[in-house]
Amino acid sequence: MKNNLTVSLCIPAYNEEKSIYNIVKSCCLQIEENFVIEKIIVISDGSSDQTVAIAKSIEDPRIMVLEDGLRKGKSERLNDLNAIVNSDILIQFDADICLCDNYVVSRLVVPFLLDADVGLVSGVTMPFEPKTFSERVVNTGIELWNDTKKLQKNSQLYLREGPIRALRKSFYKGVRFPPTSADEAFIFLECMSKGFKFATAPNAIAYFHLPSTFKDYVKQMRRFLKSKAIQEHIFDSKLVDKYYTITGWAKIKILLKYLFKQPFWVLVYLGYLIFPKILVQFNKLNYEGVWTIIESTKVH
Repeated sequence: MKNNLTVSLCIPAYNEEKSIYNIVKSCCLQIEENFVIEKIIVISDGSSDQTVAIAKSIEDPRIMVLEDGLRKGKSERLNDLNAIVNSDILIQFDADICLCDNYVVSRLVVPFLLDADVGLVSGVTMPFEPKTFSERVVNTGIELWNDTKKLQKNSQLYLREGPIRALRKSFYKGVRFPPTSADEAFIFLECMSKGFKFATAPNAIAYFHLPSTFKDYVKQMRRFLKSKAIQEHIFDSKLVDKYYTITGWAKIKILLKYLFKQPFWVLVYLGYLIFPKILVQFNKLNYEGVWTIIESTKVH
């Protein structure tokens, strides 16, 4: 395998005027080690704010801003990017994250250099320090979830991150995202079903803002809670069951641990969790990939 891989950094965006400058500028500043960044592509999904204008204002010959005025949804925009890009590695960043430093891309590329069978690499997302009451509650849920994942032996699926991931050309050129809002679980299962390996880059870190209102938390949790049911309509049930491995016992064990450590926040979090669970039970699955905006996570 050649050492100097070509890389395209891709950012699908819908009304991201508050964050688009930071993520694009961070891409421009990435240090190239054993790879060359060919393109930094921002693809707007019919944004009605200043997202496109701000992205175009950043001076770097590698930047390409695509806009057709249509609202097609994230899945279709990811498909557009897969068709446009021809680099060895396609790296996708969500528009509302903050890269930890100028070596994030380098760390995402390393697993591809080490193993030719790796098709998908995931970075790591971490929340900014919670400030509001709702952010503190949501952060408690994240802590519970992260500890629960560690109890499972086969927990690869739970290590995949939608906001920061990289795909090898031989993999992404054969991918077509279905019109769902569960793209991060889909791409992992697609990787496994096609016989590629999955790897993580634990030092490729991106920070994100927690939802600071209960309403935005409910929107976010509905996506998460519907993920497995959506994948069961796409993949063989045996494949889905193989990787969705979190057991009830693991959840109970961690819940009891945290109830002892921080009972107030855990009880409030459980109260927060009830409403989105009820909504998922009584709402049909969303097979439309159009963004549901979570405004309170967009502030930078």
